[in-house]
Amino acid sequence: MSDLDDEELEATRIVNKVAKESDIEEDIKILEELLDNEIVPRLHRKYRNALIEIIKEVKRNTCIYVQTDTDYNSWQCSNCKCEWCFNEGTPEDNNTYYCPECGARIEKWKELEIVDE
Repeated sequence: MSDLDDEELEATRIVNKVAKESDIEEDIKILEELLDNEIVPRLHRKYRNALIEIIKEVKRNTCIYVQTDTDYNSWQCSNCKCEWCFNEGTPEDNNTYYCPECGARIEKWKELEIVDE
């Protein structure tokens, strides 16, 4: 097995940086920079195409979770309209970052405003 050359090391470093980031928008920016990098055009076409498809899918398949009932703590996906209930807290509090029904990445959560009577 041969050692990685400088170009492969740079590509590996960039991909590892993507894996460590927690903000998806930052991940997209890093992947787009990787596509513009002079190393990527020399990579096999399938890897470059895979990066392009990942970016498209992440940008396309998103939703907003809207709280529909505070008593039952139910939330509805803006994408598939399916409702989910949580024992307590928001979907984010329950580590729900993708809709369990359609798989869309949740961009933001909107809680119902409680009006005092």
